[in-house]
Amino acid sequence: MLAVAMGILALPELVIAYGLPAGSPLAELPWDSWPVFAISSVVAGYLLIVIMRTIGLYYRHFKADFAWTAE
Repeated sequence: MLAVAMGILALPELVIAYGLPAGSPLAELPWDSWPVFAISSVVAGYLLIVIMRTIGLYYRHFKADFAWTAE
């Protein structure tokens, strides 16, 4: 999940660096504009929050199985 969030955050930079195929419908978007960066940042930030909460719930559920305690 962390790789997905980082990939979404890095997507506009990768598209600018390597480009898209000419026939792609996404090739018409202005990838170097601020709305694209803002949308990808918001989506990646949301995914990072979901990932952190998932890790916390995993710890809360399985904390008895860990050899250490954080509380």
